[in-house]
Amino acid sequence: MSTLQVLSHFKDENDFVQRFLVPLLSRLGLGVVVNYHGKSEAGMDVIAGEIDRFGHVRYVGVQAKYVSSISKGDSHGLVQDARESFAAEFVHPQTGASQRISAFIAVNAGSISDEARKFFFATLLGERGDNVRLLDGRDLVALDRSAAIRTEEARAQLVGMLNECRRISESLGRLRPSLEAIVQGDGNGVVYPFERLQLVAVASWIAAPLHLADLNPESVSNLYAFATAFNRSLDEAGSSPLHTVVSIKIPAQKALRLVGEIQSGAGSVQNAISGLLERLGPLLSI
Repeated sequence: MSTLQVLSHFKDENDFVQRFLVPLLSRLGLGVVVNYHGKSEAGMDVIAGEIDRFGHVRYVGVQAKYVSSISKGDSHGLVQDARESFAAEFVHPQTGASQRISAFIAVNAGSISDEARKFFFATLLGERGDNVRLLDGRDLVALDRSAAIRTEEARAQLVGMLNECRRISESLGRLRPSLEAIVQGDGNGVVYPFERLQLVAVASWIAAPLHLADLNPESVSNLYAFATAFNRSLDEAGSSPLHTVVSIKIPAQKALRLVGEIQSGAGSVQNAISGLLERLGPLLSI
């Protein structure tokens, strides 16, 4: 089999779908809803979902081929696959609801002949308008490069948050004993710690969140809220020119009450990001 050199290292069509196409769809912002590959299910190998600009979920059916070239004769099969895909309903595995696709994409790791393209679009454009697509190996490589750039941007943001969550946990480990000593002491020789929890990466994510599975926006927002309240409590100790034992202890007590929530939140976000970074996996080497 002679496909484009960059895509020729996959063992077969199934390997191509599982290790290249499905991760590519995810990096392009589509969530894989159903993976039918190998089951010959209604002309589709994969059904992916995306949220359109109106906030509605739109489903896309993808038929994958791993051949050197698709000829005009082969395109008859793709037309039939498209028609079957639009006609069939599928059951969403999470909701149990019956759904239909809104668009159909046929992809091939190799080339697609001009005659095959003409027949495919001449047959289907009148029926489905702009909701049918053909992507060959060159298109897939270009998309993968584009997705790789976005993935690296996402990876950089996630790594920044991951490191910040680790630093938050480390800072709490240093600050907690000092605050406990202040609460339990008599106020003599009290020096409030100058260290504060750093929240630059977390704040940046909240301002422009990446909508990625498993990274719950509410968890990140709660971490920011609790950590900010912690810092504010420490700042209260130095906000008044007059200090008493009580006025010094109260901020420390407030801060200590937040430690558990912050540690739990930082740990939860850290675990989610670690899982996401693992799933981003290695990028295509070109």
